[in-house]
Amino acid sequence: MGLKKKIKSAIFNMAPMKKRIVIESNPAFACNTWPMYKEMIRRGWNKKYEIVWSVKNLESYSELPHDENVKCIEHDPSGYLKKLKFQWFLARSCCLICSNRFLTKRNKKQLSIYLTHGSQIKHTRGIHEMGDRCDFCLYQAEMFRDVTAYEVNCPVEKMVCLGSPRNDYFFSKSDSITRLIPDLNGKKVIIWLPTFRQGNLAKPGGKCTDNIFPFGLPVITKNEDFDRLNDVLKKNDVIMLFKPHPAQDMSYVKTRGLSNFIVIDDSMLAEKHIHLYELMAQTDAIITDYSSVYFDYLLIDKPCGLTIDDIEDFTAVRGFAHDDVASLLVGKNIADMEDMEDFVGQIGAGEDDMLEKRIEVKKRTNFYQDGHSSERVCDFVEKWLKENNMA
Repeated sequence: MGLKKKIKSAIFNMAPMKKRIVIESNPAFACNTWPMYKEMIRRGWNKKYEIVWSVKNLESYSELPHDENVKCIEHDPSGYLKKLKFQWFLARSCCLICSNRFLTKRNKKQLSIYLTHGSQIKHTRGIHEMGDRCDFCLYQAEMFRDVTAYEVNCPVEKMVCLGSPRNDYFFSKSDSITRLIPDLNGKKVIIWLPTFRQGNLAKPGGKCTDNIFPFGLPVITKNEDFDRLNDVLKKNDVIMLFKPHPAQDMSYVKTRGLSNFIVIDDSMLAEKHIHLYELMAQTDAIITDYSSVYFDYLLIDKPCGLTIDDIEDFTAVRGFAHDDVASLLVGKNIADMEDMEDFVGQIGAGEDDMLEKRIEVKKRTNFYQDGHSSERVCDFVEKWLKENNMA
């Protein structure tokens, strides 16, 4: 550590603590942090702590949380003085909670906890590492403890198993589907959540894999495939909600106003005050690949389609966090349009021939199978704050 950093660190460590909790997610007001925030408000923490959302591109959000004693600040703003002011603000906060962009511990007297944004399935080491930025990191089941510690590059001693707060939505009722699609009229709903394909077969900084996925998503290789899929969906009385990864280039997805194939994004969900997991819980099936949502969706015992025909290429270039990843991925393999048509037909007919196999994987990958993860994390934070005279 250079002299300037040592001086800054010493000053930050002398900063007096304020009863302030800073929280983060990307996109803002989402992921694991949002359900935990709602639990904080339910407990009345905003009566004794100032709660602050750290939000990137704050000006782009038209609606912000309006609970008492809650405010928003710009996350890691540009410019040296603004950055220094932001770091000082963090250094004086008794608790930092993040799920996507790290809120680095700046003061030895404060608590910093990383909720993560899902259990590890693909390699992230060297791409997204926690290191010594936070005091604790969540994991979802015993099989993920050592794996996650390695991938986020932190000591195993920092790992705590409390569940994943966003999974609480799988155990609560919601009208999110009808709010999003008012004229659903009893149709089945499949949600398609592909992982980021444009460049994910290349190493960080590599080129887009347009030659493999011309639309940035698997299975669909030409414009006509969208029309073909829409016809199959209509025939089986099924709606497909396609949500690209937030980093996905949307120009690749040319839907041409299809009736049963609907593209949704974070802004659309935010406008209708719908959390992604709240929506997922109300669907009838999912299509995904190398995303952590696969492990989470297992909790509701509904069919899963897997677009993993590029698994060998993915293994060779990016790689997986598990040696036995194939044994964890249980679902209908969708390698082409014929497979997609078969899967849609099965969902329309209410068929599910892999339930028992998925339940076995669910037992391995989800230690807590309830709707109380937000409570457990809040209990953990509250206990730490009390023990360190921050309550």
